[in-house]
Amino acid sequence: MSIKDTSQDQKWLLHVDSSSTAQGSSAGVVITTPQGEDLEFAIKFSFKASNNEAEYEALVIGMRMAHEAGARHLLEGIHILQEIHSGCYGAHASTRILANKALRAGYFWPTMKQDAIRLVSKCERCQKYSSLIHQPAEPLTTMLSPCPFMQWGMDIVGPFPLAAGQRKFLLVAIDYFTKWVEAEPLARITEGEVMKFIWKNIVCRFGIPREIISDNGR
Repeated sequence: MSIKDTSQDQKWLLHVDSSSTAQGSSAGVVITTPQGEDLEFAIKFSFKASNNEAEYEALVIGMRMAHEAGARHLLEGIHILQEIHSGCYGAHASTRILANKALRAGYFWPTMKQDAIRLVSKCERCQKYSSLIHQPAEPLTTMLSPCPFMQWGMDIVGPFPLAAGQRKFLLVAIDYFTKWVEAEPLARITEGEVMKFIWKNIVCRFGIPREIISDNGR
């Protein structure tokens, strides 16, 4: 495994090996500096672990040691993120999804999240076409109705405790100009029931409105 120091364009090498027996688990870590110096460490775990678990623990500890020694960039990890993000089957995922996919694939290193943020922020396609999640705030705009019964707001309230006829919802319409309220209890909300309510309570009583505003039942 290769670790690259981005400030000086130098490579660090990290080698780990582990073993697990009935007596316990241990691991060895060798870090080779850019100058060719080998830093050797022996690790004894105080808990029982399988060979894979011991190797993962040794890898994490080894990467922390390499980071403390001066290494700043995990080259292999960056290649993994690049392949997941924009490889043959890459979908240019967001930072959080990218890091989670690498984690589910069995990879982990201490700077995974920071590397994912750095990779996505430098991706030209993501910067051009990604969705803007946080839109800037806009001032509220007053909605005016030109005359009575031309503009209605409609919403669904409930569910409430069951009433007669299994009714548990309330369909409410309010005229923007006069604040007149029309309401009707319903057992269920369907397209047909809503159309019947609009025809009977609005159109037949006040004429055809210019617009009806709703949130589509959300």
